[in-house]
Amino acid sequence: MNVNFSGHCKGAETSLVPTKGTVFDTLAARAGAAPGQLVAIDGKTYEDALDERYEAQGHDPDIMVNDQVRMGDAFTRFAETLVPMLARLAVERPDVMAKSFDLRKEGQSLKVIDADMDGEEAAWLEARLNDKPELISLVSEFNRSVAYAYGDGSRDYYLTETVTGHIGHPPVANLDATVDRDVRFMSLLRSVRDADVDNENVYLLRDHYKTNPYALAAIKVRDFVIPADTYRPVPGGGLAVSKAVAGPMLSTMA
Repeated sequence: MNVNFSGHCKGAETSLVPTKGTVFDTLAARAGAAPGQLVAIDGKTYEDALDERYEAQGHDPDIMVNDQVRMGDAFTRFAETLVPMLARLAVERPDVMAKSFDLRKEGQSLKVIDADMDGEEAAWLEARLNDKPELISLVSEFNRSVAYAYGDGSRDYYLTETVTGHIGHPPVANLDATVDRDVRFMSLLRSVRDADVDNENVYLLRDHYKTNPYALAAIKVRDFVIPADTYRPVPGGGLAVSKAVAGPMLSTMA
């Protein structure tokens, strides 16, 4: 790589959303320069090189980490709002809340699906959940972050970790349009609850996931939105895919 340095460019950003500044500073650090000091890469101007690398940001492990943190933070705030609410509803109507159901985003509301409830019970639960606007806002934020991390609307591939490094995968086509349909939130909660971080292919953020278990949704959500045939074999075994995790709702809060 032919690199020249001089002058000073925009410094690092603090936002979890990768910016041109953060991507460029990563390149500078790899070339042994201080943040903001890289002005030419392989003979390209600063702006041209930065635009090219930014548009291909899915190639960078640092971006993978940022994506995971953003998704994990969004899901944690959602779960920490939803789970206590479900506990209160279980006190109000234990007969209903002991039954199996799932949730997904439909339009600007949460929809009860895959339930062994009758129509009145499902309608009651939907009404109670959708009476809290914060929930749908958090659901929307999480789903947007998933589409950003794994969809073809933002990059040409995404990375996953292995013991020996990283594997690139093609992004999910039209994930912006399908993420609301495919993410089932009760199943995702159970999947996170039942996961053993030590048995997941996560290394850079392993301690983070152990401390913040809801954040592992950033990894487990792939089982819901990524077709099984897009996975690749990795050292130590394949990747299991399960679109739904059955079980009574109250077990989620165990």
